[in-house]
Amino acid sequence: MAEASVGGVVPTGPRRGRRIVRVLGAPAGLDAFVMGRLCAEVEGFNLQAATRIHADDREGLDELCSYFASCVRR
Repeated sequence: MAEASVGGVVPTGPRRGRRIVRVLGAPAGLDAFVMGRLCAEVEGFNLQAATRIHADDREGLDELCSYFASCVRR
């Protein structure tokens, strides 16, 4: 995942290895709901940007990667 992030490519799934599509701005009329500090929801997708993992927290990193993997499987 780190290599894909640095390389700007999708790390998993059907688009694996393809360049990441970057959206520079939200379309007009898109409703975003701010749910708290560093937390928002847009079109049913919830982002909580307050989650942090220390560099030496291997267990925390494993849990976060497992969470991402479970989201991809849905």
